[in-house]
Amino acid sequence: MLIRIRDLAGIKDEKRIDVDVDSVIMENDPYLKRLEKVKGYILFYHDYDEKLKIEYKLKGIMICPEPFTLDDVSVKFSLDEKDDVCFSEMEEGFLIRGDTELNELLLNICLPEVPIKVEKQSKTSYHYGDSWSVMSEEEYDMKQKGRIDPRLAKLLDYKEED
Repeated sequence: MLIRIRDLAGIKDEKRIDVDVDSVIMENDPYLKRLEKVKGYILFYHDYDEKLKIEYKLKGIMICPEPFTLDDVSVKFSLDEKDDVCFSEMEEGFLIRGDTELNELLLNICLPEVPIKVEKQSKTSYHYGDSWSVMSEEEYDMKQKGRIDPRLAKLLDYKEED
């Protein structure tokens, strides 16, 4: 579905776009592979100051790559926002650059909400190699608990004399 700027500028009351999309594929993004099962609506309307506004309520699933293995990780999202619409980067608000497809608009709405790092819930072991390993914070804390800094080890032998 193509959303035209001239149609948005000429709306009388409001223009509602119902969203029911199975999959939107993202290309060349290191944090997001695709959006799935996106449902909700996008609403364009003019406020009392005659500014064009956008309101959207969307929910669905983001498929993000796991950092080490690049396996798919599902992240549920729910967005409910209102913002001004702008057509230039010099203005503040939700930027629309020109006639745009619905899938492209959905990606622009969802990109700020994409998590930078995701991890599989069922992950039990971390990667390791010769003389290195990735460990959880709990493992690191346990290893550091009994460790004494070699620079300060001589202080353990120090006894105060009277």
